[in-house]
Amino acid sequence: MAIICGLDLETTGLDATKDQVTEVGAVLWDTDLNQPIKFFNKLVRIEGSVPPEIVKLTGITDELLEKYGETPAKVWDAFWEFQEGADFLLAHNAPFDRGFVEANCDGLASRLWIDSCVDVEYPESIQTRKLTYLAAEHGFVNPFAHRAMTDVLTMLQLVSKYDWAKTIENATTPNVTMRAMVSYEQNQKAKGTGYRWDGPKKIWVKQVKETRIEEEIAKCKALGFLTKRVG
Repeated sequence: MAIICGLDLETTGLDATKDQVTEVGAVLWDTDLNQPIKFFNKLVRIEGSVPPEIVKLTGITDELLEKYGETPAKVWDAFWEFQEGADFLLAHNAPFDRGFVEANCDGLASRLWIDSCVDVEYPESIQTRKLTYLAAEHGFVNPFAHRAMTDVLTMLQLVSKYDWAKTIENATTPNVTMRAMVSYEQNQKAKGTGYRWDGPKKIWVKQVKETRIEEEIAKCKALGFLTKRVG
């Protein structure tokens, strides 16, 4: 049916205009075979130091990048060649990864992306969209969370449990950003419903299919908070 390039990045922060990529992990996945067929993993040297909070989260240190990292130009040239044979790019919370990819790799802005947060039709009983929690909900564990290759494989293992044709079809439906109108005391409700904290804007947001806006509004209202479309 299709070749998917699953992708995950580790970075020094959340802003693609100023933060840097420290690791690129990617896997080519054959949806007919429903298994991986090719792997790509590179550490990337950066200017300056990895922030302490990122070291704590990922385990990626300045020493690691100095010893095993490659220059950004070399990594992104290699990634361009790796993904050329894919029909789609896939990421978990794709807008994040897409911002960094397009900032570093010319020519990918026109590619169709699949977002495993919103394009997969998870059952209503699973509200979380955090990758490690989703893995647990599906009966397996990501052994090295926040490292690019294991996060990619975790994501692909999740998506492979669902109908690839439907997931790809959903990816062609526009996404809408919804904002949860919650007080501090209601933050966990938003988080438990799949909303993510947007640090720079200081709001809880979630990507929802345009066809499901009313459904999302009704669901949040039933849980005791309001949500609205951003923009």
